[in-house]
Amino acid sequence: MLARPKTTKAYALAPANGTVYEIEASLLTVTRRARAGNSALAMRLSRDANALWVLYRDPASLVEIPFDTLRPGRRIRLTGQPVDFDLSRETDDACIVSSSDRTISIVSLALASVRRTIQAAAEPCIARFRSDGRQLITGSQTDRSLTLYEHADREDRRAPAALHRAPRILLYRRRESICHGRRHGRGGQRLSLPHRGLGDAPGRSCARRHGRRRDQTAPGLSAGHESRRRHRDRARRRNRQAGGPGQVGRDPRQIVVTPDNEYALVLNQQSGDMA
Repeated sequence: MLARPKTTKAYALAPANGTVYEIEASLLTVTRRARAGNSALAMRLSRDANALWVLYRDPASLVEIPFDTLRPGRRIRLTGQPVDFDLSRETDDACIVSSSDRTISIVSLALASVRRTIQAAAEPCIARFRSDGRQLITGSQTDRSLTLYEHADREDRRAPAALHRAPRILLYRRRESICHGRRHGRGGQRLSLPHRGLGDAPGRSCARRHGRRRDQTAPGLSAGHESRRRHRDRARRRNRQAGGPGQVGRDPRQIVVTPDNEYALVLNQQSGDMA
């Protein structure tokens, strides 16, 4: 579900039949609906908040649905079977992940065409643009890794980061990215990636197991850099209180950040709760 800014309307996607429903929140009734395919995967709000972009599995395409008409508009046809996508907040670009052929397609929404295709080293399952649009981060469940790409770099420079668990959720918050993963339906691992260039190390991984926290330093991090990072971490812990449960729950499916950027809310399907 998505809410349209400055209105009382919400939009729900039914993936099984590929239909988008417009809901009037004040009346709790469906006012309009749109359908541009047989089955869908996800939808995102456009950068100007005037339309929805819906990723369809059948047929494989990315479709624009403007709010004014709520009818299918621009359609970008895809060659591979998509599994996930994201929209850039800074440019009219989209990234589309295809696990079958291990590619990440960079799509120009203004031109309604694929302008660049990245061949991933590991089978990607999820992708997100960094909040400033400069980098793209992808996650692979097969080899439990994250990979960062320079969005404006045509040479596809990449920086990998190993995980203990398969990535399930990617989210950007302020000056860092947050990843949650799961293993056999158990609680998730949290990975923090500060905003840096690809010449620097991706960051550190914080895994919680049996109530204990273990920090992992990314490969290639120098001793001096590691010492400065630990000093900054100690200063941050002194200046703020750490909160939240050690585990996010069973089978996390969705994560959002509160408007004050103080909390991340994780919705868990199997345990039926929110952390």
